[in-house]
Amino acid sequence: MKIYINGALYAEQDAKIPILDDGFLSGRGVREHFICREGTFFHLDERLDHLKAFAGELKMEFPWPAGDIKEALANTYDMNGFNGGDALLTLIITAGSNTCCCACVDAKIDQKAQKTPAAKAGEEAKPADRAECICTMAPSLIILAKTLSRDEPDNTTLVSLESFPLGNKILQWERYTLGKQGTFLAQAEAKRKGAGGAILKDDNGVIFGCTKGDLFAVSGKDIFTPALDRPWVIGKFLHPILAELSDPKVSERQLRIQDLSAANECFLIRPCGKIVPIVKIDETSIGDGNAGSITKIIATSLPQKIRNECRPPF
Repeated sequence: MKIYINGALYAEQDAKIPILDDGFLSGRGVREHFICREGTFFHLDERLDHLKAFAGELKMEFPWPAGDIKEALANTYDMNGFNGGDALLTLIITAGSNTCCCACVDAKIDQKAQKTPAAKAGEEAKPADRAECICTMAPSLIILAKTLSRDEPDNTTLVSLESFPLGNKILQWERYTLGKQGTFLAQAEAKRKGAGGAILKDDNGVIFGCTKGDLFAVSGKDIFTPALDRPWVIGKFLHPILAELSDPKVSERQLRIQDLSAANECFLIRPCGKIVPIVKIDETSIGDGNAGSITKIIATSLPQKIRNECRPPF
């Protein structure tokens, strides 16, 4: 895999970012996934706007024009040899850093000390003076690419975790930032229990998300979701597809595990746009333990819808 970093492409073993970058030290940065089919991108401008807005919430720099980012995405796709195939590109922007090397800090302290009365008296500069250094390290722009269908299961099982220390906003931030400690721990616990993902609940047992994507439950002709990290999923993905099925309703509402267990079918929408049926939650099979009819229709129709709405980057 060729990895794009700040204007150049590198082999995996040669890809590097500065060790003092907050993206490495503290996981401070943002990321977004871009679906690319046959060299065209799905809702590219919309996703770039989303990424820029999230960077703004983190008070991060976003110095790249949209045209430069689009060119970087297109080049990364081409240089990885997808040759018109389908790919998932992950764009990462690190926060850079306000931390300087010791030599730079010491030089500034020495320069300041020469101008102070303390210097005339032979006193040392105070350690607190180090905090006054204003040098910064620029953020990095990184793009990773992989085949779109890699590592995506045909169905999955989930486990619910009691009062896991993640609020809905924190889960959303972990999906779109580099700091993923909470979801990593939740996913590790799901794996330990032999499941593909974890459902996260608050102290009142209300579901606020899933570690593997946006969660939906089908009850009759109604489709419910507990919370959406990507609100446009309903309007862009589901409403146009479901309009041909006597127009089932799709809405957000509070859900608990018993609501999912009683559902006819459940499914996830993954960041890559794939529908993954949920066949079991904890010890309860969903429906007959197979993908339900509405899930199958959405899973069949969605790839073509994404393909139809992909556009060239320029």
